[in-house]
Amino acid sequence: MALAPKLGWRLLSANLQELHLRHALTCGQAFGWSHLSLEPSQEPVIDKVDAAAFEPPAITDQVGVPAFNEAFATVLAGRAVILRHARLPSGPAVVYAVLPLEGTAPELQNEPVNAAQLSPIPEEASIYHALRDYFQLDVSLSRLYATWAAADPRMKTIADHLPGLRVLRQPPFECLISFICSSNNNIGRITLMLDRLKQHYGQPAGQLATGQILYSFPTLTSLSQAGEAHLRELGLGYRAKFITETCQALQRLGGEPYLERLRTQPYAQVQEIGAIPVDTHVWQIAVRDMDKELAHARSLTPTIYKRVGDLFRARYGSYAGWAHSLLFAAELPAFAPCLPSELVADIKAFRLAEKAAKTEQKRARKDAQGQPDTPSPSKTKSIKTTTRRMPAKSKGVTSSPKRPARQSRVDLASTNVATTARTTRAQRRR
Repeated sequence: MALAPKLGWRLLSANLQELHLRHALTCGQAFGWSHLSLEPSQEPVIDKVDAAAFEPPAITDQVGVPAFNEAFATVLAGRAVILRHARLPSGPAVVYAVLPLEGTAPELQNEPVNAAQLSPIPEEASIYHALRDYFQLDVSLSRLYATWAAADPRMKTIADHLPGLRVLRQPPFECLISFICSSNNNIGRITLMLDRLKQHYGQPAGQLATGQILYSFPTLTSLSQAGEAHLRELGLGYRAKFITETCQALQRLGGEPYLERLRTQPYAQVQEIGAIPVDTHVWQIAVRDMDKELAHARSLTPTIYKRVGDLFRARYGSYAGWAHSLLFAAELPAFAPCLPSELVADIKAFRLAEKAAKTEQKRARKDAQGQPDTPSPSKTKSIKTTTRRMPAKSKGVTSSPKRPARQSRVDLASTNVATTARTTRAQRRR
């Protein structure tokens, strides 16, 4: 198969503070991006600039320095696109290229790009606007960082070391299905599940030089045709049932336009950019950095849940959901090399202390239960059962006095789709 013409690189963002690809795309927000490793010699050269002066470094954890030998590919608005950082005379920038609809894309190589070619071209205008909307580039991230840093010294340290980490405005249906797949899961398995869904129910949109085919995310119509049994065969496990029921519920509510309309609803209904989803990491942040009295909470009641959210909103304002995403990323081991060692040590120390306290509490509860010194044989089984039985948990509530368990089930047959979508509103902006 003949190679397509060389890719034309276009400028998306010229400010690293506004968009850092690795920070924004690998923090667990989205799972539809393919990571591409490139040879350093394949760095695009900007015309009329001494190429030797811009020799790209290897992947580095240096603060604020993007990796120039990596790229990210996905399908957006029906077209396959590749994004990467390139060195411009003004500094690191984000450039993108649209893959051809037919044939195989050429290998990314040392392609001269002059200033005139950096501007979007009319035939790719829809892709350019789709990318800007996806990354919400109309929102000034540098201003938000400055506001948050002024209110919180710890946040200032994190913001200085993790620039350009934005909340993504993902397609609502893809975001919803991804959320269902994320329950009791890790990034690797979530990505694998979604890749399989795309391969079986999406549409091919482009092929990389490596032979990898990029698929669009399934539409509601196509995914509705998937049976629960086949989804289980694809490795989705118990989530298969929730996905099929979600699709059925959405069909009754009017399809994907229903999810789009949620963006126009008031905060009380959908909780958008100020929403704070409370999971293990967020709970630790709230207890460690905002209100240590929360450590005495015996369960994550609606009142406690709202209290945690109010703490974030009081400190970081209306874009508290965005601030939460930055703080959340700092808790992930993958970003530890980017942060000061003392901050990483503090995070680890708190986790160890919390784990020790939890172990001690379990021991104390066991001692408080009391057991007969010499139980009779007829009562041994009964005592054993009693000491192991745990009280039934209601949805969203954990028996842990410190750390709430992650919600593991999303049943949209019995609840409104809007209720589930509300949980993901932190990844939305009107």
